[in-house]
Amino acid sequence: MQIPESQIPLVRKAYEEAYQRIRNQIESLEKELADMKPILIQLGILEVEEPAWTVEANQTSTAIPKELETYDNDGYRKNWKWLQKIEFIIERAGRPLTSGEIIDQILTREPTETKTKLLNSIPATLSVAWKENKLKRTINLDGEYKYEIEVDPF
Repeated sequence: MQIPESQIPLVRKAYEEAYQRIRNQIESLEKELADMKPILIQLGILEVEEPAWTVEANQTSTAIPKELETYDNDGYRKNWKWLQKIEFIIERAGRPLTSGEIIDQILTREPTETKTKLLNSIPATLSVAWKENKLKRTINLDGEYKYEIEVDPF
């Protein structure tokens, strides 16, 4: 394709803008997919990805991989599935919690998480866990659902 010399700046600008627009669309879609991923995993649509770290056979390492680091030395792990985090937080609280209280606790432990992502993921996880009888759900006087660990009577 031959572009007249006088048109090169205009064509270049048009292609740069188109490129940037497409990159922005890709980034937006990747973010949307990342926000949906926990729900897709909970629903069984996607498989949980295993950590990508390994130690070579001839290497020895005493460092704990970042994926396995705990917070507050109480056993909480950032790499747990949403339901594991929820159960841990409810057990530590020793009482039923609303989804908002659970989200606040996760944000306290994982300040790099976004509230939007948690607002999309935690209520969906709670609903699925309740339907599968993994959590007990009650309604408080304010009309909010509270969740607690389902106790097996046997």
